[in-house]
Amino acid sequence: MASNIVAPLLLLLLASAGAVRVHDVKEEHQLDQKLQTLKEKFKKSLMQELDELDDEEIEELAELEGLTDSQEDSLAPEPLSAPAPMTASELHQKLDTLQLGPQPGPLIPELVPGRGQTFEVANHERVDFIESNEYVWKLVNVVTEQTTSSGIANGPETTDAYDKTIATTAGGFFSNIYGYKTVHIRNNKGEDMFRLRRTKMMLNPFKLHWSFHVTPPNSKDVLFTIYKDIFGTGFLGWKAEFRVYQGRKRDGKQIYHCVKAAWWTKCYHSKADYKAGQPAVAEFSKSVKRDVSLVAPDRFSLKVKEGEDTALLLTTTTVMDMAGEIPNIR
Repeated sequence: MASNIVAPLLLLLLASAGAVRVHDVKEEHQLDQKLQTLKEKFKKSLMQELDELDDEEIEELAELEGLTDSQEDSLAPEPLSAPAPMTASELHQKLDTLQLGPQPGPLIPELVPGRGQTFEVANHERVDFIESNEYVWKLVNVVTEQTTSSGIANGPETTDAYDKTIATTAGGFFSNIYGYKTVHIRNNKGEDMFRLRRTKMMLNPFKLHWSFHVTPPNSKDVLFTIYKDIFGTGFLGWKAEFRVYQGRKRDGKQIYHCVKAAWWTKCYHSKADYKAGQPAVAEFSKSVKRDVSLVAPDRFSLKVKEGEDTALLLTTTTVMDMAGEIPNIR
């Protein structure tokens, strides 16, 4: 009698266990499908980034610190010559149709301040909670100092107010987190003027420093390199140093040497100029709002002196901001 009762109970228990097992297998299979879909999306995004990688960038995995400061000074190209200043109406007409200039040369020739001029520009990060590296560049003011033909000041300064957008940048979430932090810089017509991208992927275990290339929109030719030193300057190296090169870093053709403290940055043509106390050719200041509120966007204000590459310096502030968003960077 007992065996007649126990046998069905055992069969019922075994059937229930089998049903649970089948249910678990189905759930596991569904989970595997979801994971596979996510992997495919992630792989597709990474492959788009890998397609842009060239052999020379792969070789940079073993890159050393390179030339000394004195060697770089001897290889540095001549500073740009300040062009004749444009009138306010001439500059207004050009601001909506900016394009990459002939290389080697300034990134955007129309944004090089003329003789006696200082461009006051701004780089505003768009409110973006997923950090896709989108910024708005603005020309705020053009300050013109009256000078003689020999460059001697002989009159009061005049200020032309613009407060006009001159370019925007477009990045991407996956590129920012996993890829090369690729950013496209576009004019007011939405046309790509040039591109900014990190030399090594964010997932690359060999990334010992921050280095970015500036390239044409549809080419891998390196126009400029923006490089953050592993060690800074000042007391205990608390001031970060960014170097801007014409071409690749290994060519040693340094154009700017920027020293960044907490809320200000000063740029010189070389580290020797910085150490000698020469006047800075450009100065940046950063809004403190981001330090008070993590959701506030970053804002940089720049003053660029005559004959300097405003677009390249704006690009440098973009690199500084992207580097500063990652804690404990080197």
